[in-house]
Amino acid sequence: MKIGNIAKIINSKVDGSLLDATTYISTENMLPDCGGVTTASSVPSTKVTAFLRDDILLSNIRPYFKKVFFTRFNGGCSNDVICLRADKTECVPQYLYYLLSTDKFIDRFSASSKGTKMPRGDKNALLSYEFPQRSIDEQLYIVDILGSIDNCIENNQLTCDKLEELARQKYLLRISTSTKKIALETIITIFDSQRIPLSSRERFDRKGNFPYYGATGILDYIDSYLFDGEYVLIAEDGTVIDNDGYPIVQIINDKFWVNNHAHILQGTNGYSNALLYVVLKCLNIQKAVTGAVQLKVNQANLCKLEIPNLNSRTVESLNNEIVPLFQKIQDLKQKNAKLNELKQIYLKKFFG
Repeated sequence: MKIGNIAKIINSKVDGSLLDATTYISTENMLPDCGGVTTASSVPSTKVTAFLRDDILLSNIRPYFKKVFFTRFNGGCSNDVICLRADKTECVPQYLYYLLSTDKFIDRFSASSKGTKMPRGDKNALLSYEFPQRSIDEQLYIVDILGSIDNCIENNQLTCDKLEELARQKYLLRISTSTKKIALETIITIFDSQRIPLSSRERFDRKGNFPYYGATGILDYIDSYLFDGEYVLIAEDGTVIDNDGYPIVQIINDKFWVNNHAHILQGTNGYSNALLYVVLKCLNIQKAVTGAVQLKVNQANLCKLEIPNLNSRTVESLNNEIVPLFQKIQDLKQKNAKLNELKQIYLKKFFG
């Protein structure tokens, strides 16, 4: 059985003006390793591909990132995202999603890619991909097992989001009466000089298990790392802010590599990394952004940003409240990593 026998590529269009940041999906806000999607940083006004609930979206730029998403709402996606719609008389949509999530398929589709800087997969190779034919009942059985794992992962992520929001509210409550300001540079240590960007060709030749981060998230996996521990990353150029002017911030506790599109920070003067992350997430940095076409937050402007001046007792109290919340978040992320390992075992069992 070939994918083209049970699904088709959708090319119908929808006007971008009818979409918002939650219903528009591009390669930029699709997360690697089937990690779902985030809110789009911008929405085009031109026509884009229209998708419906139960469609499967597959990023066609650098397919090896495994950016695959099962839609639960109607919306629109960029031209670099392939939209597949299953024939429900032949295939359970989620079954097709899990098929496209396998390393076996991704490796085959990636091998069909053309181009060096921005390799794109061959749509004909996608439609001609062969897989075992199964009855609808068999497909539902597989979907039930894999879906139960995904539900656990999703619930853990929702808990992480709630814990982060709780931390944010605790901070906002403490600064609500604060009037004095200090420069951000007084509470951060910057490690930008240790960054080393790698070209896509270099990364291709150095495939490995260590995440390679850019401005908005993981761009690749390579064979070595530059940093080991907990750091806060804030986007330097490209997609640097959301629609409301707040920065793109990541907190990482791992061995990892970073390119030169994200500032690398740690908290100092009593500020934990968790508290620094929350401070940045609550800080509107619109005035620090330069550039018309390519947005940028340079180091000098970053350091000059003003934040509430909190006394040492308040900082210590916030650390005591916020750090345990982020420790719980880290524990849940580790649980999700183990659940993803289990999922991979089942994917290989069912799809080879």
